[in-house]
Amino acid sequence: MSTLELVGIEKGFGTTPIVRGVDLQCAAGEFLILVGPSGCGKSTLLRLIAGLEDPDRGDVRIGGERVNDRAPKDRDIAMVFQSYALYPHMTVAENMGFALALRKLPRADIDRQVRETAEALGIAHLLERKPSQLSGGQRQRVAMGRAIVRKPKIFLFDEPLSNLDAHLRGQMRVELKKLHQRLGTTMVYVTHDQIEAMTLADRIVVLDQGKVQQVGSPSAVFDTPATTFVAKFIGTPTINLVPMRCRPDGALEGPAGARATLGRVVPERVAVGVRPHALGLAKPEHALTLRARVEVVEPLGWEAHVHLQCGEVALTSLMTMAEAQDLAVGMDVGLGAMLGELHVFDEGSGRRA
Repeated sequence: MSTLELVGIEKGFGTTPIVRGVDLQCAAGEFLILVGPSGCGKSTLLRLIAGLEDPDRGDVRIGGERVNDRAPKDRDIAMVFQSYALYPHMTVAENMGFALALRKLPRADIDRQVRETAEALGIAHLLERKPSQLSGGQRQRVAMGRAIVRKPKIFLFDEPLSNLDAHLRGQMRVELKKLHQRLGTTMVYVTHDQIEAMTLADRIVVLDQGKVQQVGSPSAVFDTPATTFVAKFIGTPTINLVPMRCRPDGALEGPAGARATLGRVVPERVAVGVRPHALGLAKPEHALTLRARVEVVEPLGWEAHVHLQCGEVALTSLMTMAEAQDLAVGMDVGLGAMLGELHVFDEGSGRRA
């Protein structure tokens, strides 16, 4: 395993900037996930690390050494693609051992390493099959196995689970977590799926329009989002944002009689964020209170997503079925949240206030 460092990385295609001044450090053995919407630059960053693209400016350092001028094969990294990129005419064993064969390792060593890796991934019984005879999940395991047998300094994953159905994605997330715990190798993983990011990462890097918006542990990014973009991107259902104005006495006022008391000075115009799980039926101790009309109640077994309208602001509350069972469409209800659950953002800059 090895450290990875990106220093002042910039990359554009034509006149369009894709990556804009990215600085990142990934510790040896860390599972770092790059997450963001399509077009934010995360896959381009991965390709820059791999050497498949050259930066316009900045340095890529692996193990403390600048590798900008090294070919991909000389960087000692292994990449797992979204498409798996398996050779269709080769068996599973041949696919997994191909890189070792290029190194001219003895056949016995190749066979031993391939079998050990296949057994660890639960695909030893598939070694003689061709990719066309495998399911999507099996092909993904083969692609990971091909990377593992090389014992690289760094693993790079480019949305490896996006072609799988929801159930299989859940299974493969667990397998990836186990894999990292067992190998302890540095991993950099690109995804647009925040669930993958939250469940797999040691640290998350949130990107938007080629810039880093926030870096932190999954809990830090969720609990203390640095911007409204991060707040909206991380968390399902998405965070509620209520536009409010701060009065001279420090009290906040918002749509449809919304009120908030923060006990501190904030900018005049702010957006107050509250996660759906923290927005519940009003209680006297709530720091934020408002009235809203019930629009839709979505029962989901033991819980329900309650969609409401507060003036022109759409809200979502995550309630237990016991709390939601008496709600009806068109009903006017009081809602609120505790002070510790409120996230305040400057309306102009979008940054945490």
